[in-house]
Amino acid sequence: MTDKERKYLSDILTSINHILSFTSDLNSFTQYKKNFMLKGAVERHLAIIGEATNKFLKASPKNKLVNAIQIISLRNRLIHS
Repeated sequence: MTDKERKYLSDILTSINHILSFTSDLNSFTQYKKNFMLKGAVERHLAIIGEATNKFLKASPKNKLVNAIQIISLRNRLIHS
């Protein structure tokens, strides 16, 4: 695996861990929806995950990521909607 591929996977894992830490104290989705700053932070990291997934697949076409199409599609909806 190349350094670029490792970096993309590291970016994905870092963003996942940030989202988990941001949302660990939430008791409901309603709480999440009411917190504008939290929503922005989570959406930002979801976009980073989608972008890193897309770049990883382009840099490493022989490797597969489960649900990569859906992850990239979510990123596109977040950014362009």
